[in-house]
Amino acid sequence: DADPAAFGESVVVNPPRASRPARTRPSWMVPAAVAVVSIVAAVAALVAWKPWVNTFKIRLAFPSVAPVAPTLTEQLVFDIPPAELSAASLGTGEDELETFADFDGYFFAAPNAEFKLGQGSTGRWAAFFATPYDELADPDIGQGAVDVIVQGAPGELTPALDDQSLQLAFGPLDGQIYHVVSSEISQSDTLAFGEAVTFDDGTPVVDDISVLDDMLPLCSLTAFNSAYSLVLLASNPRYALPGYVSALYGTRANRFSVTSQWAPEGGLTPLQFVLGGKVDATVHGEPALTVEVDTSESVLVTGADIGSVVAWVEGGRLVMVTGQVPIDELLELAESVRPATDTEWAEVSDAGFD
Repeated sequence: DADPAAFGESVVVNPPRASRPARTRPSWMVPAAVAVVSIVAAVAALVAWKPWVNTFKIRLAFPSVAPVAPTLTEQLVFDIPPAELSAASLGTGEDELETFADFDGYFFAAPNAEFKLGQGSTGRWAAFFATPYDELADPDIGQGAVDVIVQGAPGELTPALDDQSLQLAFGPLDGQIYHVVSSEISQSDTLAFGEAVTFDDGTPVVDDISVLDDMLPLCSLTAFNSAYSLVLLASNPRYALPGYVSALYGTRANRFSVTSQWAPEGGLTPLQFVLGGKVDATVHGEPALTVEVDTSESVLVTGADIGSVVAWVEGGRLVMVTGQVPIDELLELAESVRPATDTEWAEVSDAGFD
């Protein structure tokens, strides 16, 4: 019953032809013996036809969408700073984090599923991506791994530390190791997902839509990485990620930040998946995501508590404001975000890390 157009590009693989049973007159209109024979024939034909078995396979491709150059400047500050400027990242430097910026892949999630960085996932989701094959490396991804064969290649299936996620690695296939991560999905369904995913000249593809079950396409791995990196930078501008600009105010115990980047594909969706929260407010007239984040036991490298989050897309940029204050106070602070004057940005640059 799914509408393929809602998912992406689709191709219907030729299904086997099926013959419906011939219609017969109601039994009260024919002799009893004829009626019995007709019923038996109809049941036999129905069993052979099995209309409830979906023999259609829909192939979905998810090509990347080139970002549109933002019209809003990256030089953003608070109109009245809530604390003294303490650090900044100017969008330069090299990405030394082990992120997924250079990998192809895609995320799928059931409605209301969340990654919830540092707090544990909720709901069903799955992702796949590929990394270059190293002859010195194998797909081993942890203790307790189970040897499997996926798409004819050797692999290993391993439970994650949170006991609700699975990690699957297999290959090499076309010079790559395939990786699948799933949450709240059984081992058999995770393996079926792995059998159905592939790449076509770098474009993520799902060969059979049925493996998604109730999950819908969420965002590319690149968009997920963008949201993940935005949160990392807000926690510590010293990461100096290229393309990400952040100004941090105050001390570790009481700090605020305004961080931005080119708006990733999907807008607020990837960030909402990473952090949770709801799009239930507006900033500068644009829909805004609000969320309270407890990262006291976070997987963030810094382990920092960034507090509340307000994020919105404006002028082609994804802007995120953080602060250890209630959401209503942070919304007022977010409304005050504006382009910096030359003097103000010179101060930010002096506090920046290259």
